[in-house]
Amino acid sequence: MFRQLRSFLNRLGFKEKTLENPLSSASVKTCYLVDLENVGPQGLAKIGKINPQSERVFIFSTEYAPSVPTAIIEQLFEILKRAPNSIEFFQVPARSQSVDMHLVSFLGRLIGVRGATCQYVVISNDTDFDNIVNFWKTRENIDVKRQGRLTPSKKTPETTVPKRVESPPTSPAPTSVLPSNVNLNNLIQKAVANAGFPNQTVGKVASIVCKNRDENDFLEKALEAVQNEYPNSPKLINALRDALQKALTATPESVKYSFKAPRSPRKTRLLEEVVAQILTEEKFTPESIEEVSKFASECYGKDNAKRTLHGLLVAQYGQEEGLRRYNLLKELF
Repeated sequence: MFRQLRSFLNRLGFKEKTLENPLSSASVKTCYLVDLENVGPQGLAKIGKINPQSERVFIFSTEYAPSVPTAIIEQLFEILKRAPNSIEFFQVPARSQSVDMHLVSFLGRLIGVRGATCQYVVISNDTDFDNIVNFWKTRENIDVKRQGRLTPSKKTPETTVPKRVESPPTSPAPTSVLPSNVNLNNLIQKAVANAGFPNQTVGKVASIVCKNRDENDFLEKALEAVQNEYPNSPKLINALRDALQKALTATPESVKYSFKAPRSPRKTRLLEEVVAQILTEEKFTPESIEEVSKFASECYGKDNAKRTLHGLLVAQYGQEEGLRRYNLLKELF
């Protein structure tokens, strides 16, 4: 794992730096000691959320460490690029209980120097560590515990990880008609991929954005949700903001993209326009677009609108083609 990480960092131009000694840093308040061979990559899933000003992570493993996904390596890189003193790796000999013994030895050294000025968290599912935890708790009243995953403190200063994104422009208002869920998902995936992010990030960001599409302040809420998940990636936020603003300004009218409220002549016309826009983007024929728009208009305002629309489309176009059209429009109702 360590050779894999160093190779990745070197390809990106990151040069290793001399680590600050955590034994003498007064700003360090929490030390995480990770048994990587025990918890695996999932134990590091939230490492991107650590506070580099007050938290340190020490990762122990042998040369047979489990493979670490690119998404986690990317988080490690972002943290090390910004705070090279926050994470340290220990590759120990591959022998029985080797990781455990080295980790406990280092824990004892940290406690011997820092004492009660720090919290110590062992990241492992191995309950044998509980004897060590209880020893330090009862003998020296040390704040030490064991858990299966790294869960950074939520008390992170705003100067380190901003809690909110920069306020978007007030005009146009972020309540514009949006593309269909399918097209919005595709739009976001394309923008994030073009910005150079891996497939796992691409899919996750698109999912977060689509979950916020019905919020009144869609643009701000979507950006904030992604910022909370990826707090140290301004490049990602900027690419996403550009894509969402383009989606909003390209729509025909500033009306919330939902037709669940009571119908009116004006909103009925808008529904037909939105349906036509969705189907045009999917390259349906003009005849099919006109016909499906009428079906959608007939269903608008009914209690069982989705079921009725599904039945009409399947009856007219068959199971496969009817379902295809229905999946593009169902989020409207």
